[in-house]
Amino acid sequence: MKRTASLPWLSSFLVLGVLAVIYAWLIVFTRGLSVDEGYLMISVRGFMAGNALYDTIFTQYGPFYYVYEWLLHSALRIPLTHDATRITTIVHWVLAAGLLGYAGQRLTNSKLVGVLVFLQGMVQLA
Repeated sequence: MKRTASLPWLSSFLVLGVLAVIYAWLIVFTRGLSVDEGYLMISVRGFMAGNALYDTIFTQYGPFYYVYEWLLHSALRIPLTHDATRITTIVHWVLAAGLLGYAGQRLTNSKLVGVLVFLQGMVQLA
């Protein structure tokens, strides 16, 4: 395939990605605070302070989530704030929809189906 033939698709994907981030930003930052959001941030803060999961920190989630959060907030130095938590949610959301779109494109060998799966992923993951 020529490089010039893929340029319209590449620019379309870029525009679609920007629109997806704007959509996710508006959804995430216009809703009120969730009870789960605060609870999870408090439990992550307790875990990062050295408290034991399931002993001094009540949680119904497995340890992988807390190790992942520890990596985000300790190793990558992302602050544990509502804004930072919501921005990482947007990143995860768009990446998950992108992965779904990529899988749809690879399974059907159709870029159009990949775009449609990406859009459906954005809507359904909201």
